[in-house]
Amino acid sequence: MARIFERQRIVYNRIKCLKCRDIIESRSVHDYRPCSCGACAVDGGHDYLRRTGDRDNWQEMSFAVVEKVEKEEYDVWKLLFGNQLQDENQA
Repeated sequence: MARIFERQRIVYNRIKCLKCRDIIESRSVHDYRPCSCGACAVDGGHDYLRRTGDRDNWQEMSFAVVEKVEKEEYDVWKLLFGNQLQDENQA
């Protein structure tokens, strides 16, 4: 029986600035996007979620899904993304 693991995949990496009302989205790695008033920014694309600014200045709008993968694909993702993966068999 193949071992099944779970990984989280970011679909949208975006926030809404509560000061200027901009919705800003990072679409790729190191795609740093500040809002027009500079109160907050988003970064990381589909690889990681990074925010800058006062937490009270933005509303989170990101969306991620959990995918089930077999061991071979898990090993590749672990090399690329480290400990973002959880072994479903150990839960």
